[in-house]
Amino acid sequence: MAAGMARLQQLEDDYRASAVRYVDIVVKVEKAIASLENPDERSIIRRRYVDGMTWGDIIAGSFMSERTCYRLHETALKKLAVHGS
Repeated sequence: MAAGMARLQQLEDDYRASAVRYVDIVVKVEKAIASLENPDERSIIRRRYVDGMTWGDIIAGSFMSERTCYRLHETALKKLAVHGS
């Protein structure tokens, strides 16, 4: 019984540590997205990586061409790479 309780405590501790790491990551991602000055870039990055939307859905839900969406995505990723270094 004691071993089971110790294991349960370890699982709870691991869960709490994972939750803290998750929140830290979410905060970093939100700050990175907010650092993008262009609202279209922010929207594309958020839809693609936070909301998990497909390219088809992103393009269909915007008033931009496919080419423009891809260009803005590429530009945003370059900016985020610089921001992250």
